[in-house]
Amino acid sequence: MEDRISGLPDDLLHGILLHLHFLPAAVRTSLFSRRWRRVWVGLPELFLAGLHVPGQPPSTFLRTIDGALAAYSALNDHVPALTITVPDVGGFHVPACHVATWLRFASRYVAGTFSLRAIPIV
Repeated sequence: MEDRISGLPDDLLHGILLHLHFLPAAVRTSLFSRRWRRVWVGLPELFLAGLHVPGQPPSTFLRTIDGALAAYSALNDHVPALTITVPDVGGFHVPACHVATWLRFASRYVAGTFSLRAIPIV
């Protein structure tokens, strides 16, 4: 079967991934082909939200955020917008070292808006 999607320009692929608004789904597109492995890293906006999986410890979410930011910064010099939404799960508090890492990333790479917020998970 011919892979026609991988032949599309990066700008169009980025547009498709932006409409997902769910980073794990965008990262999973790397399973399509080698060409897609780093397409998500070229996204002009990062929405790191909805990453908490019920039943998993919040520390898994924190590692996902840290890994995504590290991968993005390895291949990019800036991002126009970054949104990190932290799940408010039963008394869990994000350790200051993680927040410091995110703020350091924002100060170095975010050229536009940066948003860090918590939402309750029921």
